[in-house]
Amino acid sequence: MNAEVFKNNWKSILFGFTISISLITFFLYRLDWKQFYLISSNIKLLWIFAAIFTGLLSGVLRACRWAYLSEGSLDSFTHFWRALQIGYFGNFFLFGNIGELFRIYIINKKCRIPFIQITILTVIDRVADISTMSLFCLLLLFYIYPVGIVDNFWISTALIIASTLVLFLSIFNSDYIFSVINKILIYCKFKTTFFVNLIDQIQLSVRFLKSKTKIFFIVILTLVTFLVDFLTHYFLLQSINMSASYFTAITISIFINMSMIIPSTPGYIGTYQVACVLALSIFGISETNALTYSVISQFLSMVLIALLGSISLMLYGINISSIKNSVTILEKTPNAYSNQLDL
Repeated sequence: MNAEVFKNNWKSILFGFTISISLITFFLYRLDWKQFYLISSNIKLLWIFAAIFTGLLSGVLRACRWAYLSEGSLDSFTHFWRALQIGYFGNFFLFGNIGELFRIYIINKKCRIPFIQITILTVIDRVADISTMSLFCLLLLFYIYPVGIVDNFWISTALIIASTLVLFLSIFNSDYIFSVINKILIYCKFKTTFFVNLIDQIQLSVRFLKSKTKIFFIVILTLVTFLVDFLTHYFLLQSINMSASYFTAITISIFINMSMIIPSTPGYIGTYQVACVLALSIFGISETNALTYSVISQFLSMVLIALLGSISLMLYGINISSIKNSVTILEKTPNAYSNQLDL
């Protein structure tokens, strides 16, 4: 974290640290250390290895989806895989989810995809995750409150379906929509080179999504990826002899993803523990067991992200500081192919 980032965001950074330290202090005070040690000393390594495998498989599937979405092929899978790991590294160990910019920059450099285009496609990639997670959230709400929330459930479902239909209709009629936008820009005398390039890049980005077959493939790939994510949590639950169902694993994953929007330190320390405790309390699992699970799960994630991210950086012969500097330059000249890094 450089001085400029701290200067511009010191209030949010301080707030995040305060939340994390407060939560960790609270849980450490309440933790049954004897029970924690007993559970930790009886971890089943076979389930841990299974969780590592599904965690890696989830990353492979996400890299495949991103590559397929961005280029329509999997020829550059290696670069998308490495960029994804570097992105995770940035998101987990640095402030502000800067890892999203890292992975955009890597693909822009290595695969020669224009900055604006890969940014739009990355946003679409993230929207696919958010939409899918939203559907599982609705499923969870319906499970927890089967009576009394039915009306709200159907209203929410209808809104998601309507939004999705609008999105698809916009994509399939994008040529007409962009022609209208062009006419508006000309009429308002806003049609500059920047807007022309921006519209061209957006058209190129959504053109791939006009194929129903390709959209179907992306949807299926996204669902399979999430099912594998949930399986990772299920295996980790089994590793500490916790008799929990697959739906419990789904609940944990949902709560952890939701907790990431809460300000905290890098690594989501504190908020991660809150998510696990709240999720597992729904199924009557004790706070100590939930905290034990959170520590093991978070530590394993941290080790894998640090290892894979560092390896990817070394294979490219770069470091985080050089990427941050290059991203700043690229943001100022998004249509250019900067040669700052020789990847």
